[in-house]
Amino acid sequence: MTKVTRNLDAYELKQICREDTDLIKDIYYWQNSEIDKPRYCVDPVPKGKMPCTEEGLASFLKHFDLHFCEKDPPITHYILILKETGEALGMIMYSNYNPRNYNAEIGFYFPEEHRHKGYGKILMELFLRTVFHSDHQPCFHKLWAETGAFNTASLRLMEHFGFHRDGTIREHYWLDGGIYDQYIYTLLRKEYLENNPSQTD
Repeated sequence: MTKVTRNLDAYELKQICREDTDLIKDIYYWQNSEIDKPRYCVDPVPKGKMPCTEEGLASFLKHFDLHFCEKDPPITHYILILKETGEALGMIMYSNYNPRNYNAEIGFYFPEEHRHKGYGKILMELFLRTVFHSDHQPCFHKLWAETGAFNTASLRLMEHFGFHRDGTIREHYWLDGGIYDQYIYTLLRKEYLENNPSQTD
């Protein structure tokens, strides 16, 4: 088992581009190998693992390639990589970018073998440091996220980094015979800068 180090210099947060075929493949295999998909996605999804096929991978790669052809891709992915081994550990993405109001939705994911090891804090810290930097394009005023009330790991992670719980969508998430609220979290750039004045401008 790879030893987890808290040294941020040991990791790279890589924004995926069209040449990163191996990283895009990692995302494909993560998605298809995930057993508990309903727990990590509010939208209707098939339960259990899905077979990974050459045809499926080719379609997935084509789907990503079309994104890169757009001026404003609908989703921008970042992969957390352990520099020593080159291993991809997890990912974070932003989507639904609003160029008028300078905000976007974020989501993050770790495959089962990399959960509950502290990688979430490393991923989030590197991501916020990147996208709230004054040189980053697009410029963000705010990031927001939604998660089910049952997802305590995600809730703790966002609250650790100063995300504010703005609201609750009541009884929004059905899971394992239960029904849960959906929480909406936001983080303003100015809030991040107040807490991390030396990391950006």
